[in-house]
Amino acid sequence: MHFWLADGSNNHCECELCRDTRPADFYVQMLNELDEKLTAKGLDTRIVFLIYVDLLWPPQKQKIANPDRFILMFAPITRTYSEPFATDTPIPEPPPFTRNKLTFPRNVAENIGLLAAWQKGFAGDSFDFDYHMMWDHFRDPGFIPIAKILSKDIRGLRDIGINGFVSCQLQRSFFPTGLPMTVMGRTLWNRDIAYDDVAADYFASAFGPEGKLAKDYLESISYLFDPPYLRGETPRVCPENADSLAKIHGVVDAFMPTIERNIAHLVRHDVPAEQGSCWAKSWFYLKHSAALCKLLASACEAVALDDKQDAGEDWEATKRYVQEHEIILHPVLDVSLFISTLGSFFG
Repeated sequence: MHFWLADGSNNHCECELCRDTRPADFYVQMLNELDEKLTAKGLDTRIVFLIYVDLLWPPQKQKIANPDRFILMFAPITRTYSEPFATDTPIPEPPPFTRNKLTFPRNVAENIGLLAAWQKGFAGDSFDFDYHMMWDHFRDPGFIPIAKILSKDIRGLRDIGINGFVSCQLQRSFFPTGLPMTVMGRTLWNRDIAYDDVAADYFASAFGPEGKLAKDYLESISYLFDPPYLRGETPRVCPENADSLAKIHGVVDAFMPTIERNIAHLVRHDVPAEQGSCWAKSWFYLKHSAALCKLLASACEAVALDDKQDAGEDWEATKRYVQEHEIILHPVLDVSLFISTLGSFFG
């Protein structure tokens, strides 16, 4: 059973009875009371406790009395997905805890540092509760870097003392492909499987004989969009990014004959593409992704050139496209979250 605190942050009582006690200390106190009540009832229910936002900073006074009762859930919601979990870089000590004035870490090393601080007082079972496919996949229109990060993160869980993984994500996260979900499932089953092996098998299985062409095309799309730029981690006005984004139209147009050829080849003429085979369906969604990428690239290029008017107009055109095609895209794309996530980039 999960026993969490709320999603709020920097909102804890500052009265004289509370202000000298960290939220994590009050939390552990409650956890220990819960354990006592369950023990008195003869119940062996396992309890998941959460380290998240203010609770990332470990307790100073309290300690979990019965570690076998509990499972630690690490939820680094503010982390970047531009870098994976790794232990080959120095892991810093947690930053000072300043009540109701906390800034939550984006880089992975700082998040691992906070996890390590908790692990000093709790050596029990644990898992990572992470958000690769909740919002961040929208910032990688080719789905290639996010899939690679996901592979590295899952393979590296054991190295940071974590035993499992739960993905907090959208169910409809298969546009343009199901590569990240395939990487997640296969790597959780076998942490030693290489990303390249999963990707090669996926594209052959989902797209057919010319699957590698789709893979190479999407790698180009991801590279030119530059996910760290869409995450706001690099300068917003940037001629270099503008140049890269301007190339996307040409890449899409050059690849469109391959998309059309595969759709035509794999689907009978009297059957709509959306009702065709698995391979044809993959190429069908890739065709819509290509059209969307051109619109989104224009909007992002305008941002990089500091052209606010064009950025606004092109973003409106991008939104219209996904809204007008939602009836066919909704099984694989959450239109509402796509708009709200990327909308912040243009706001």
